[in-house]
Amino acid sequence: MGLQFTTFRLPRKDKAVQVGEVFQVVIKPRTKGRLPLGEARVISIEEKEAQEYGATGITDSEARKDGFVDSWGLRKYLFWNKNPRPKMAFKLTLEWTIWYRNMIAYTTGDKTLEQIVLDRLTGK
Repeated sequence: MGLQFTTFRLPRKDKAVQVGEVFQVVIKPRTKGRLPLGEARVISIEEKEAQEYGATGITDSEARKDGFVDSWGLRKYLFWNKNPRPKMAFKLTLEWTIWYRNMIAYTTGDKTLEQIVLDRLTGK
């Protein structure tokens, strides 16, 4: 079993996310510094109410696990410049299935990039 983590995503225009679908895991998406780290497979999908203001189905705890300070920060990120405003988001649970070994050459101190990412995702 690989490392499991969660993330929130808005519905896609082209098709719905499916259990078993594989995504590429990257650092700095949509930038020139984009760095692919590996692949993760969707193992579960949970629909969440995701209003920009007011009550929401996303808890502060869930938002913190996704790297945000609280649910307000996550909602701000999800809805930034989105028009029309979506009424829901998907909480995806993914399992890291493939590490791109050529990326492990990037190191910080004595830790490999793989260990840095694992530490970050597991809260070490």
